[in-house]
Amino acid sequence: MVENIAVPPAGGCVVSVMVELGWVKDLLDYPGFHQIFFYGDHKRDLSAFAQLYGIERVLV
Repeated sequence: MVENIAVPPAGGCVVSVMVELGWVKDLLDYPGFHQIFFYGDHKRDLSAFAQLYGIERVLV
């Protein structure tokens, strides 16, 4: 995460952050619009949850 982006009080996401993805050449090719951020290492728990509910896991 590079910085927190201020958004207008009416509409938009509550938390807007700017991230730097060094391995992504074109950010417009990055899948999805609403990424979820967690502080800490929760890969194992989230992977098990996704597998249980049939959700495709994408580790970035």
